[in-house]
Amino acid sequence: MKKLFLIITILAFTLSACRKPSELPDLTGLLISKEWRVNLVTDNGSNYTYLYNGMKFTFKADSTVNVVDGITTYAGRWSEDRLRQTFSLDIVSPRFELDFISQEWAIHLKTPGQLQFRDNKFTPTQEFRLNVF
Repeated sequence: MKKLFLIITILAFTLSACRKPSELPDLTGLLISKEWRVNLVTDNGSNYTYLYNGMKFTFKADSTVNVVDGITTYAGRWSEDRLRQTFSLDIVSPRFELDFISQEWAIHLKTPGQLQFRDNKFTPTQEFRLNVF
């Protein structure tokens, strides 16, 4: 009887340890549920986050995005490729800093409060991070 109890206990422990990891949050759901601000932008070791001070990003379910800098609103589009784990951003603006982040990014981190992207194609040293506003 003790052996049977021991075997059942070991089996139960083993099966519970083999649970499937929880799903990563859905990027689309995270984006459209909140307003975002740029928390970090780096390129080849240089930090350009200060260029985005005061900007508020609002992503909508219809794949549009609005960026407000306190005075002007800039419109754009965004998309997510779940298979490739990429996020694309295209903001129509004459401002260099918005043009700089208008590209395809590899999704590096997704949490309810922070999204982190990296450019793995041409410049792996570029990083773009959004935090909840």
